[in-house]
Amino acid sequence: MPKRKTIPTFSDEDEERAFWEQVDVADFLEGPADNVLLDLKRKQVVKIVVRVSPEVAKSLKRLAQRRGVSLQTLAGEILAKGIKALSQ
Repeated sequence: MPKRKTIPTFSDEDEERAFWEQVDVADFLEGPADNVLLDLKRKQVVKIVVRVSPEVAKSLKRLAQRRGVSLQTLAGEILAKGIKALSQ
């Protein structure tokens, strides 16, 4: 069995999307790729500015790094969960 390729680190979603459009995903999997479905469509987003204290920004950045996501992604997830909880 050929050695599995290593997935590089990407600086942003556009770079990652461009990479996956040019390669065969099966080269990066350990087993058969028969049941793999990828959705690489770009999600529609709106950029907003939210002002927070330096302490909140530092905590958010640290949590995002721990989870392996960007600060913006984590902030969006937290906002979405908060809005959902408040809407119930």
